[in-house]
Amino acid sequence: MEKLKQNKENSQSIINSIKENEVKTINQNKKSKIKEKSPNSIPKNKKKYKNKNNSKNNIFPCKSKEKKEVNDISKLEDEIKKKEKMLKKLNIGDFENINNLAKSTTNYRADNTFCAFKSVDSILYLIYAKQIGEKFNSIVTYNIVDYKIMNEIPNAHIEDITNFRHYLDKSNKRDLILSISAKDNNVKLWNITNLEFLLNINNINQRGFLKSACILNHNNQLFIVTSNYSHSENSDPIKVYDLNGNKIKDINYRNNATFYIGTYNDNDLKTDYIITGNFGYVKSYDYNNNKKYHKYKENKHIDNYEHHTVIIYKEEDTVNLIDTTINGEIRIWDFHSKDLLNKIKVSDNNYDNLYGISIWNNNYLFIGCGNSIKLLDLENEEVISTLIGHKFNVITVQTVDHPTYGECLVSQDLYNGQIKLWVNKINKFKFLIDELNKKLKDIL
Repeated sequence: MEKLKQNKENSQSIINSIKENEVKTINQNKKSKIKEKSPNSIPKNKKKYKNKNNSKNNIFPCKSKEKKEVNDISKLEDEIKKKEKMLKKLNIGDFENINNLAKSTTNYRADNTFCAFKSVDSILYLIYAKQIGEKFNSIVTYNIVDYKIMNEIPNAHIEDITNFRHYLDKSNKRDLILSISAKDNNVKLWNITNLEFLLNINNINQRGFLKSACILNHNNQLFIVTSNYSHSENSDPIKVYDLNGNKIKDINYRNNATFYIGTYNDNDLKTDYIITGNFGYVKSYDYNNNKKYHKYKENKHIDNYEHHTVIIYKEEDTVNLIDTTINGEIRIWDFHSKDLLNKIKVSDNNYDNLYGISIWNNNYLFIGCGNSIKLLDLENEEVISTLIGHKFNVITVQTVDHPTYGECLVSQDLYNGQIKLWVNKINKFKFLIDELNKKLKDIL
């Protein structure tokens, strides 16, 4: 009996010992797990969480990213709505000056005091004269889109360069530029694509000034056509040169005081015309038949106006000629019949001389009017906008097709010579809205 009791006590002792060992093992495992989770057990070069902020960012990365994207989307949507609301309030005539491109002082009332055009390689060029020393006789090529000077031809002329003319030579895939010096009756021809000098013609006129010249394409041959501004009645005739500098012929029709010369090719009639803006009238010449075509002047009307710019544009079946008058009007003529179709009042101020004119968006006309620019709605015959920003008479206006802002305006004033870029606000806001929508699409 005693032995049985002892065996029972020994069994209980063994059981208690096993339980104690199990408890110890469990406790050791718990400690081991805690130790494994402890940051101190991780090697220093493998620590990921150095501070409280980093720990938070890594604990909820998805939620933080989602919250940021929601905020970005909300901001973009608000900005798009804001700009769309502003766009609805804009009119077709709302323009703004977004950049002063360059400064090139000009004291000559001449046409095309700069050149703005899209080149054969799709670069939006501005060509203007830069001052070196006392003369504005260097040629600068400027990228209008990138707002930077591309190249410069120093001392390209002896005297001031007064104006330029551009011709796109599609056959030879090049852009030709005429640079003109009125004072010394000098014209030079350049391949502006590679800055190659092609031709120099000196002493074109015996008297007066060479205020305008242009390039004529006749039967796929290129010629240089020059004019003469003289105070006397005995002005030099229109002269035609080939690209080797040889004079081909004179056109003698009393071209007194010529301020502008240009060309027009009528594809329907297969005829080339030369147009001149003179003191008191505008003239056209039939180049194919070597004869005067028309004189555009109101009957018994005293015209003491300097016609600095003339433009030709086709409207349905009618070829129109537009010029400016001394009393703040533009006149629209039927080019072929010489009938006066319309006169539209642009300014009531007698001191607002009208100089440069340029067609915009097919139905509108930009007009340099005093130190402002008027935008004329040709169909409704009313001025719909006045662009303010120049200090002196706006002498040259040209429209260009900008890759971002569509058809824009480039202008320059007399004396101060500031060249400005103007964009239509409707086109600008459409571009900005498109850009915001692209960003929104990328996030979504």
